[in-house]
Formats: sequence, structure tokens, C-alpha cells
Amino acid sequence: MYKNIFGEIISKSKAVKLNEYHLYYYEEGSDFLKEIEFINEDTVYNINYFLSDEEDETKVVDYLREKSDFFDIEKKKPTTVLLSLPINYIPYP
Repeated sequence: MYKNIFGEIISKSKAVKLNEYHLYYYEEGSDFLKEIEFINEDTVYNINYFLSDEEDETKVVDYLREKSDFFDIEKKKPTTVLLSLPINYIPYP
């Protein structure tokens, strides 16, 4: 998925016309964000990578070094669900 620097989803053709855009990669078959490439003038200048427990960190570092000199790796964390109720909520008796 391609996004401009403001986070708006854009097409690939529009992204390559911009000087700077972000490319989002998701785990296959899910909506879990795996990697974000920050691209400026067709060069990846930074990568944010989200490491799962099953992945070999050494292999991931080698993979990322092939793409960019600058990257961040974050461990995959369980999803936190935030529930909220409106102030005027009245439960049924």
C-alpha cells in the first residue's frame, strides 16, 4: 500500500511521481503491518520493520541492510483493545 507523507492512501503511479512517499507491507493474508519503507527520490532512506517471534533477527537485519543503511526493528506486540463508553451511557436493568 502506498501512502503520501500525510498518511493518505495513494496509487503507485501517483506515489512514484512524488519526491517522497511511504510504502507499507502487510503480513500475507492479514492486516498486520510488517514493514514501512520511507522513500525519497526513489531511494529508501529508512525502514520500520515489525519482527514476529518466529523470525530470525539476524536474517531480518541482513535483509534490511540490502535495502537501506537506516532501519528500526520493533518486536511484534499483542494488540491492546481500548473500550470506552459515552458519558451518558445507562446500562439496561
